[in-house]
This record gives sequence, structure tokens and C-alpha cells, in this order.
Amino acid sequence: MKIPRIALIDDGISLEFIPESQHCEHLEIRDGIASPYTPSNGRSHGASCYRMFREYTKTEHHLVSIKTTKDGIGSLEDLLVALEWCANNSVDLIHMSLGTRQFDDFDSISKAVKNLDDTVIVAACSNQNTLTFPACLPNVIGVRHCNLPDLMDTFVYVPNPYDNIEFFTYIENRSNSTAAPVITAQVCNYLANEVSGLDNIRWHLQEIAAKDISFLNYDFYKSLLPEWTDVKATIAIIPNHIPKSLEKLKNLVTVFIENGYRAIGLTHNNTSVEEFVFRLEVDDWQWGQASIADMIKLYYNFALPDILFIHTDLERVFDLPEELRPDVVVGSLGESYYPWHRNEIVLDILQDDSEIFSQIAED
Repeated sequence: MKIPRIALIDDGISLEFIPESQHCEHLEIRDGIASPYTPSNGRSHGASCYRMFREYTKTEHHLVSIKTTKDGIGSLEDLLVALEWCANNSVDLIHMSLGTRQFDDFDSISKAVKNLDDTVIVAACSNQNTLTFPACLPNVIGVRHCNLPDLMDTFVYVPNPYDNIEFFTYIENRSNSTAAPVITAQVCNYLANEVSGLDNIRWHLQEIAAKDISFLNYDFYKSLLPEWTDVKATIAIIPNHIPKSLEKLKNLVTVFIENGYRAIGLTHNNTSVEEFVFRLEVDDWQWGQASIADMIKLYYNFALPDILFIHTDLERVFDLPEELRPDVVVGSLGESYYPWHRNEIVLDILQDDSEIFSQIAED
């Protein structure tokens, strides 16, 4: 048997919530500096997560409590230092019942997670069930609460979820934060029995998961979101027949994000969440007859972007309802796509940045 080394990144755990027999290190990161500290008394978010974790595992483990937040607020710098510390200190498992919905933070977090190849990360989706890093990253085990009491003390595995949140369980307080420790506890059990590797652990979790996922459909996912609004983002179409169209999609999304905008791409091709590109179509078993228009609306309410790039063929675009007709079509200068304007309009989205967008569109 192995004794896994587990880091719980949160707001600290008071000693009163840790058994005297439990080996634990306490680390606080403030202003980018990591140092040992003695936690104050009182219940904390981290304590609630650790209590839930202990309810679902009896496996011996070495706990590292890393305090990066206070009153639910933390900095990107401190989170990145915490992840770097874990990478340098042989941590086997990271639990994070926290994350960010700020697009500007995503790239740094994604890079930090990639430096933890030998560490399994379990993270909670935000309680709003919107785009959250690191939970929505493909190399992280994402977890959320599901309001189905039959899932208490068990969980379901969702293959190829549209939002990359793979595991659902039921928690009485209906919080994603305390749902995630249920999965972390099971991962700890596997690590203790020397089951290693993210793909291998996912497979083991899938094997013991409840098999009935018939509740999964478009309306279910729609109901998870806190509100549902009409699409208000600028819609830009990148026809898939133009040369290097997928590359153009990724470049445009990246540039808009670097300029402070919330931008995502949708495509029928292979996707990369790290590059804010998502699948426009999903498996029939999960979605039934959800149309492209339905998926555009779902991704809009999931990510709440300022601009939505859609990589598809024009014949499909012609079938979109009026409210989803594109504001921009990217193509060769001078080429027109009835019934829309020529793509010079893409140069006018941000006048101050027209030169760089013009260069990307023409490359």
C-alpha cells in the first residue's frame, strides 16, 4: 500500500477538524510567497471539503493544506504558486473546490496544470455551472452536484460531456464544492492501491459509476445554468472551406482574449478547451435532436462570451434562425456571402486593432 500525498488548495483547515493521528502540513501562500503557518480556529470552506473527503475514504494519506484564499477571495498569483509548489514537492493528488471564471486567468492556469503530469487533479465546477478553470480542462477531473437523490453515496460518469465536467454526484447542500471531495476520496483510494495515471484512474471510476445516465439531455444541461438569455454576443462565421480555417479560428479567439474580450470558438472538428474551442455537435445518445442553433445557445449561456466564432459550412449557416444570423463572415477580401456583407466588417469590430485582425484574416 502507498500513502498518497494530497494537497487541498483552499482557505485552510483548522486543527480542530483534523484528527490528531492525521499527518498534516499547513502552508499559506500570500503575495506569491509560500510559508508554513498555524491555522486559526473555526469552520472554513476547506474544512467542509476535508470533512466530506474523510466521510468517503478511510485510506491513510499525507495531507497538505494549502491556504490561498480568504473569505472566498484569492489571487491568480497565489494559485499559480500553489500549483508550482505541488509540482516541486511530489504531490500525488490535488483537490480544488475552487476555480476561476475569468478568461484572462485561463491560459496561466492551463500551463500550470500541464506541469503536473504526475499529479491527479480533481476540481469542482463553479456553482453557476459555467465555464470554470481548472475544472473544465481535459487533464483535470471535473465534478459537480446533480440534483438527483439517487446519486447520494454514488456518482455517474459522463463520457464526452460538452463542458468537460465528467462526474456528477448528489450532495445535500447542493454545492459543487462539497461534491468534488466525494470523487477525490475515491481517487485517493486508487492511489493508495497503486493505481496510477489519469486515464487509468478515469477508467476505474467509470467501472464503479452508476450506469443510468438517461437523465442527460439538452434540457437537463440547460437547467443547470443560473439563467438563460438570448444570444447577445457578436457572431462571426469562419467557413470551413477557406484555407487553414481551423487555424484562423484559434488565432482569432486568442487575439480577442489577449485584447480583453471573452471569446470562444465552436467547430465540428477536433477541439481544444485550452484554446477556448468547443465541439459544435455532441453524441446522439446524450442530446437527442439538439440542433446547431440549440448548441450555439447552450455554449453562449455556458461561457457568456462577447464574441462567438463559429467554424462550419455556409449551408448550415443559412438554416440558422434570424437571431443567430452572423454579424461577420471571414473569408478572402472581396468575396461575398449572400445575404451578409463582405468580411471587411471583421476589420471594423475593434477599430484600434484593425491592423492585427486584418493580418490574421489574410494569413
